[in-house]
Formats: sequence, structure tokens, C-alpha cells
Amino acid sequence: KALVELKFYKEASKLSQRRQEKFLPSGFNLQKSFYNFSRDFATALHMENRTSVLVSPTCYTEEEEGDGIDKLSERKFQKYFSDEPRTRFARMGSPISVSNGHAKFTNQHLFEYFAACGYYK
Repeated sequence: KALVELKFYKEASKLSQRRQEKFLPSGFNLQKSFYNFSRDFATALHMENRTSVLVSPTCYTEEEEGDGIDKLSERKFQKYFSDEPRTRFARMGSPISVSNGHAKFTNQHLFEYFAACGYYK
């Protein structure tokens, strides 16, 4: 838990140094949003028995029919990749990477930690 808190503190500091927080409502807690986003995303992935989800760099994207992807399941993750400022900032500080169009946690142990936090909540 201490490592996660340290990472969130560093990410919030980076955003503050870049003066990005001016785009957020007053009183918005970056570190708490990183935690909540990570917890909710991990829980959603775990409930779908998945470790990654298909996205575009700025938003959710649908694949063509016949590609074997359950589109209803993919749509459940759309809210995590919107360009709404609060969501975007929460995602920026979370331990999630996007590679080859797939978003996933940077570390399996972090994924499991946040999923467990979601179930505990």
C-alpha cells in the first residue's frame, strides 16, 4: 500500500508541476481519484475475467464484427477512457498502460491489489 501511495503522490506532483490541475474543479483530490479509478477499473476487469481491454489512445473503440470480441463487455469499459477531464486525470495517475490498443495494469500484482480493494469496499 505504501508503494501505491508513493506512486500516486509522485504522479499528483508531476501534474501540479505542469500546472495541469487548473483544468480540474477546485477541491478535486488527484491522489484519491488515482486510487478510485485504479480500484474501479481493476474490479471491472476482474468481474469480466479479463486482464486488458481494447481502447484507442483517446477513447473506446469498437472492433469490426466477427472479430471475436464481446462488444457488450467492451462497452462496459468506455467510461474509463473518456476525455472528460476528471476521468482523464484519474487515468493519467493510475498504473495503467496502453500498448497495441490494449489497456492493462502495468503489473499483475497491482491489478490484483486494486481488484481486492474493490471487492473489500
